[in-house]
Amino acid sequence: MLVLGAAYANVASAEIYLGFGLSQVSIRGDLDGDSAIVGGGAIEILPKVATDSGTKIVVGSRNGRVATEVSLTASSHNGNWIGFETPVDFASLNLDAKLDTSPRRGGAYLLGGIALTTLTVTDGSSDGVIVTDAVYHGFDFRLGLGFEVFFTRHVAIDAQAVYRFGSYSSVDGVFRTSIDGEVNGDGSTLFVGAYYYL
Repeated sequence: MLVLGAAYANVASAEIYLGFGLSQVSIRGDLDGDSAIVGGGAIEILPKVATDSGTKIVVGSRNGRVATEVSLTASSHNGNWIGFETPVDFASLNLDAKLDTSPRRGGAYLLGGIALTTLTVTDGSSDGVIVTDAVYHGFDFRLGLGFEVFFTRHVAIDAQAVYRFGSYSSVDGVFRTSIDGEVNGDGSTLFVGAYYYL
């Protein structure tokens, strides 16, 4: 009973928060602007992707010095493959844990997490007859740090920098194809946003 009571008290003390902000996303790795995946009956291009901005929405729970977040990052980019321009859209569904470096509310924190990612290259797949979008599916490990400042009991501003150790293992284009050896999709994400604690 004491254990159940302590667990209930721990859950009851958790603070739920919602967040929204702007992200700056870079995508590097094997996306060099002159490579392509050939096989499975089609070709999928790997454009060089310009760093660009997007948005991020957050749902989180804080308990003491530890916070857990589920978030969605989405950004649109300009891509270039052997001189041809093509739009590129990035999306990342993230699960992160944050650990405050101080026992006081707010301040600096460390971040670690994982993510499911997609990278959509407009008209990035062709079998020589059909041309369609190439949608790469991948997975990221995320490491970063940030700083949160509380202006009131309910409102905080957050800034963070995250490095993504990413890879893409399959692509949907003219055909769905598993990528031999995977495609490196490392990059970084900067975020500035506001949180509201319920």
